[in-house]
Amino acid sequence: MSDEQHDEDGNTDYLDLRGAPAIAGHLRSYVETLQEKVLIGANQQEVMQFALAVGIAAEKRLEKIKWKKGPDGEGASPGTQFATYTGSKGIAYFLDSLGEIGDKSVVANVEEYLNGGLTYLKSIKFEEQSPDSWDAFFGEFPHLDPEEDGPDSDGGEAAESTEDAPDYASMKVAKLKELLKAAGKSVTGKKDELITRLQE
Repeated sequence: MSDEQHDEDGNTDYLDLRGAPAIAGHLRSYVETLQEKVLIGANQQEVMQFALAVGIAAEKRLEKIKWKKGPDGEGASPGTQFATYTGSKGIAYFLDSLGEIGDKSVVANVEEYLNGGLTYLKSIKFEEQSPDSWDAFFGEFPHLDPEEDGPDSDGGEAAESTEDAPDYASMKVAKLKELLKAAGKSVTGKKDELITRLQE
């Protein structure tokens, strides 16, 4: 951090966390879609934090000048206060350490990443939880792919299967999520959690 970024007493608590990141009008209904189809039971703030994490990690920003009105003609709609986000101060310091804050406020940067994350998720049709959408997601975030780590992915011992039960351990995560979605169950979690949910 440069000296200009410290206050006159040398504190680094100079980042203003006030304000509510807005959701672009054309993405507002997508937040609700994610709540209904993927992040079931999550509130708006949790969906927004997920989209923000995706936007930051994938370096996806949607500048405010590119925001569009929603189908109902509505412009941007405010979300919840950024200061109430879990880890908001850490997020602000992280963005500042990357040199991202610049002339814009913390919240202006956050909303660009948040809307960038929503745009990316919408572009891969993340709400469908299809094999294609998971392939695209794990292509961007291979370190999150449950098939890329753990004993089952490198020839380790997998759970034994019986002739009566499907061999879930040998299935790809996308297939497990497809089965869970068809059964009306939550599709979030690691591979072993998905298998357990299918076996319930």
